Amino acid sequence: MTQTIFYLMRHGQCEGGNVLRGRSDLPLSELGFAQMQLACATKLPETIDALVTSPLSRCQGFAEYYAKKKQLPCHVEAGLMEIDFGDWDGEMIDTLFAEHSEALNAYWQDPWRAPLPGSEPLDAFEQRIETCIEQVLHRHSGNTLLLITHGGVIRHLMGLALGIRGEVGFYTQLSLDYASVVKLSHLVDNDGKGYWRLHWS
Repeated sequence: MTQTIFYLMRHGQCEGGNVLRGRSDLPLSELGFAQMQLACATKLPETIDALVTSPLSRCQGFAEYYAKKKQLPCHVEAGLMEIDFGDWDGEMIDTLFAEHSEALNAYWQDPWRAPLPGSEPLDAFEQRIETCIEQVLHRHSGNTLLLITHGGVIRHLMGLALGIRGEVGFYTQLSLDYASVVKLSHLVDNDGKGYWRLHWS
């Protein structure tokens, strides 16, 4: 049996305030950087074989810092970017709720059937993540990896491990704080069958 271990870390707090932060490339705040340092010190194992990161600066900046500190390879994967919220990406959430509350609430409840204007379809977002993770598994089978990415990406990967797909309310009900760390394993048995395991801490 082959086991590949993933530590999925969400980025820390960002500059820019309470915005709909998808593809908007806002950097970490000082607090956000400190949050990720603390998470690395307290929630990761001693041995990590490689880092894999979203190219957005709130992830890649810290990933490159940590990889250099620990002398680890660092791979940038566009497939790990957060969902694109389209026309409303980067807008203040309070303003959006004031002007478009019905559409925004419908999206949070069922993003598959109520997409935001110009946004990346959720089915396409999920397929992008799965394609990326398959490629990562192919290159790093049997390794222990740190993936620095986004809340939506981590939620979908947790859904895969739990066997949940297309569940109304799943993305909004699953809370992930800044710099949260989630451990997943991908196991391949002797017959070549692969499956996911979520480790609850």
